[in-house]
Amino acid sequence: MTNPKPIDTLAGAAHWYALLATGPLSAAEQYELQAWLAQNPDHADALKEATRIWDSFEVETLPTEFDVQRSAALSRLAASKRKNARQRTRRFWIPSAIAACLVLAVGMGGTVAFLKAREPVRYATAAGESRVVVLNDGSRVTLDADTAIKVQFRSNIRQVWLTKGRANFEVAGNPVRPFTVDATERTVVATGTEFTVEKMSAELRVVLYEGHVAIMAKKMLPNGPGSSVTGAESYTEATLEPGSTYVYSTIAKATRIAPLKKSDDLDWQKGILAFDKEPLPLAIERANRYSKDKIVLKDVKQKDIKVSGVFKAGDQAAFVDGVATFNGLKSRESKGGYTLSDH
Repeated sequence: MTNPKPIDTLAGAAHWYALLATGPLSAAEQYELQAWLAQNPDHADALKEATRIWDSFEVETLPTEFDVQRSAALSRLAASKRKNARQRTRRFWIPSAIAACLVLAVGMGGTVAFLKAREPVRYATAAGESRVVVLNDGSRVTLDADTAIKVQFRSNIRQVWLTKGRANFEVAGNPVRPFTVDATERTVVATGTEFTVEKMSAELRVVLYEGHVAIMAKKMLPNGPGSSVTGAESYTEATLEPGSTYVYSTIAKATRIAPLKKSDDLDWQKGILAFDKEPLPLAIERANRYSKDKIVLKDVKQKDIKVSGVFKAGDQAAFVDGVATFNGLKSRESKGGYTLSDH
């Protein structure tokens, strides 16, 4: 069994993690951190443990009795601070609160049941169904038809994963607790804004209506000496202004930012599909979200067929008839849907 670490080691680890979590260290702080790590091999292990514990719990769900323990932990932390630690006016109470939580959690072996993060919550819609979900921070998510998301909130971040379909996000403002949406190798980061993320077979689209968002990607790092594993680090690939659309092609691995088009507006929330020179395969993929009768392309030799027009979501017959008429295609109704072909 591992021997418990003394409280000054735990407090030191909590103190340094709290500072690292709330902003970059100054040169003097970096020197102090390196000196603290060099004092004792246990210090590095304690800092790693503090990081693991903090990532595993949800501070907002703590019960009342935790306040008593947190006050005690704060007192111990204050007593163990180094004499030459400087006062910082820009970090106020956040590092101390984080550190207090960590001293308690690490000191108890990270086994406090109520500190554990909530399991991700899943929401989904079927073909032709839409749904509005209000998250526990007040953010509002509108799920398009045939859409699925996974949600997990932690103390310092609000995470959503879009696994399929399209969703509109009206994010409650909280600059200390970013709101992220992961989809198709990209992460959209916002604090308080409104945007839509759409995951398609060949594209990822992010449409910004209000506020600002950053889109993060990952770049691969070269292998280290003697290592067969290639790492990756995140970087800001793009920032959007209201009225703009980010498009990532999963085939070409290329991105572009364009002005908002008719097909990017929010008419889909009203059951209307608007297309503005949309590639036929993508238009069909969108139309298929709203009906169990699927449209299939078969033996279409024409390339770059574009679809423009306004259709009622779920009216597959009208969509097929319009596309066939304006592009010289043949349509055939079959069991389970429709087929578009050259003959």
